[in-house]
Amino acid sequence: MIISASRRTDIPAFYSKWFMSRVEDGNVMVRNPIYPRNITEIILKPERIDAIVFWTKNPQNFIQYLPELDDRGFFYYFLFTVTPYGNDFEAKVPPKNQMIEVFQKLSGILGKDRVIWRYDPIIFTKKTNENYHLDQFYNIASALKNCTFQCITSFMVEYKKCIRNMLGMQIEHPDYLRKKSLLCTLKSISESFGMSLKLCADEETIEGIEKACCIDPVLISNRTGKHLKNKKDISQRVQCCCNESIDIGVYNTCLHQCLYCYANYNTEKVSDTVSAHLSNSPLLVGELNGNENIRIK
Repeated sequence: MIISASRRTDIPAFYSKWFMSRVEDGNVMVRNPIYPRNITEIILKPERIDAIVFWTKNPQNFIQYLPELDDRGFFYYFLFTVTPYGNDFEAKVPPKNQMIEVFQKLSGILGKDRVIWRYDPIIFTKKTNENYHLDQFYNIASALKNCTFQCITSFMVEYKKCIRNMLGMQIEHPDYLRKKSLLCTLKSISESFGMSLKLCADEETIEGIEKACCIDPVLISNRTGKHLKNKKDISQRVQCCCNESIDIGVYNTCLHQCLYCYANYNTEKVSDTVSAHLSNSPLLVGELNGNENIRIK
């Protein structure tokens, strides 16, 4: 079993104490986001968990817990997002130079094969045009040389809630040729710094750009010696190549306040949801009320 922690929120940045309390107690519970009475209880034991995949923009405060995860025998790796945007797009993400230093520190601890850089999403506006992305990508890639083996990127998916949150940002809609031109140059830059470039779940296949597998059974098998079959995660978009996993996050709980985020509706909804977080609950948000249908994985 693979744990995704998490596409729905940034657990390393905001819920590290809760996560480690779940590790200590040996279980975590997840409400089905569509059918909230249905709960999955996951036994958090290393003999049952093949890998934990952490998605984050800021694992700075989580690094202190890595020795405990190692001592307990868990295998894990990080998908660490470093974008070129400022507080106009990402209101609460710390400065990029600070996050690059954290990336370098984390890679120094785990090795470059367990920290993958996400340059994600690519957003086109008059300000963030091709030249902007090429300059910013080059600067970040040069700083992360020898810190990772792979960069995963994608173009912004225009969900209705994302468009609503970004009204007034003058978002542009790139066609195939514009995407391909930019990606091919980004690929050349990334390879010059010793890392591959892969594209995450885009609706179009871009010639010359390999598709990404963020939750990667090959990476896990190579590091753990376990033989994992690549079973597509049918809960993700059709274009997604990720292996099946169980996500332990909750929507509308990420405090980074990124305008393009599909996991949050708006800041008011996030505030209401986060207010129900209890650090000692088996659920990230709220408590059991006795009316749930619980299955154990």
